Amino acid sequence: MTTCPRAAVAALATLCAVTSTSAVACEFYADGFQVVHPWTPSPAPADGTVAVFLTLAEIEVDDRLLGAESPVAGVVEIRAGFAPVATDGVRVGAGGARVVPVQLVLRGLVSPLLPGRQYPLSLRFERGGVVDVQFVVGAH
Repeated sequence: MTTCPRAAVAALATLCAVTSTSAVACEFYADGFQVVHPWTPSPAPADGTVAVFLTLAEIEVDDRLLGAESPVAGVVEIRAGFAPVATDGVRVGAGGARVVPVQLVLRGLVSPLLPGRQYPLSLRFERGGVVDVQFVVGAH
């Protein structure tokens, strides 16, 4: 009978955990661009506020991210750095960057977010309409 060293078993378990977590909710396709890997680093602190990160990529059309909402939060803010974005939203343009990082802040969570779980998020674009995605907790 062959036995595996304890370190090898631990390494394999870690690889499986990383692989299974990173395979969750990676890309969502919209007309003219992709929404890539929406995620939040960890469950929300006691104040019920959590940041969600995503990337807009493969941008082929001019558009503007106007807003977002989720049934798990009372309010979803679009952020640029540490400040909320103006009411005209975030420009997503074929003539600009081919990759646009986006940060959202979810406030007033209706229930705790659980590690490894996916939650719905709707992104509202000027031309592309509503794009429904899922963000995952703790996976990056």
